[in-house]
Amino acid sequence: MNLNSVELLGLTAALFSTINQMPQAWKIIRSKDTGSISLYTYSLLWIAVSLWLIYGITIKDKPLIISNIISIIPITYIYLIKIKNALSRKETI
Repeated sequence: MNLNSVELLGLTAALFSTINQMPQAWKIIRSKDTGSISLYTYSLLWIAVSLWLIYGITIKDKPLIISNIISIIPITYIYLIKIKNALSRKETI
């Protein structure tokens, strides 16, 4: 597989976009504390990644599809724990 510099740039961006939520998700898995994150931010992030996934599916771009499927997993986890904590009044929205 020969990669040109643009493809390498795209793959690098996809890699970092895919793993960027993992440290936050790991912290929340261990502590269940979401008090310092914004529900609104994670709502917008979830929508953005979902739209990128739909876009990737529409144009049949496998790297875009795969990276956004992987990205949405920790984002959804963080988002759901944040909602659960906010609804149980453990923290504010």
